Amino acid sequence: MNENDGRTLGITSFLDGQHHSIGGSLGTLLEVMRRPQMARGMMAVLLVFVGHFTFFTYLRPFLEHVAGVGVNGLSAILLGFGVANFAGTSLAGALLQRNLRLTLLLMPLAMGLMGLAFVALGQAPLADGLLVALWGMAFGTVPVTWSTWITVTVPDEAESGGGLLVAIIQLSIAVGAAAGGAVFDASGARGVCLAATMYCWWPR
Repeated sequence: MNENDGRTLGITSFLDGQHHSIGGSLGTLLEVMRRPQMARGMMAVLLVFVGHFTFFTYLRPFLEHVAGVGVNGLSAILLGFGVANFAGTSLAGALLQRNLRLTLLLMPLAMGLMGLAFVALGQAPLADGLLVALWGMAFGTVPVTWSTWITVTVPDEAESGGGLLVAIIQLSIAVGAAAGGAVFDASGARGVCLAATMYCWWPR
């Protein structure tokens, strides 16, 4: 066997291995999706994250055009969201130790309530800032909670389940932005908040 034949054989073996690896990985993901509760859980993840990204993507137009918030106020509100989101992520551990299922149910419910309050109090910048921070805190618990749910639901395939979770979240970013844009064009910023509430509450 000459050098070129050796290289060709090596490349062929590598590609064949990659083919089997990809096929095996896809088969594992499909098998995990067929597990009890997984499909329903992933749909709930999609809807909650779509609700969040619908709300957050069009938060700035709402604050600027409905609440009349200026650049400095907008920066302060977004900073408050970031700090509260970090606090929510830190709080998630304590909540999960108490009750995983209750946390899964209550946090999206709280986010939906913030969306409704946002519509009702939208012209009050201080109230808006508080509501955005509370939304951020509630949402901060969501990724941690669902990641924990994956490890409990499919403990033997937690890595594959985590991969599905990441894929669903990435999809929700695009869907949330697109859905929010359609609602914004049809009914304005208040309609976006109502749509975000609907998405957050739908899995309940």
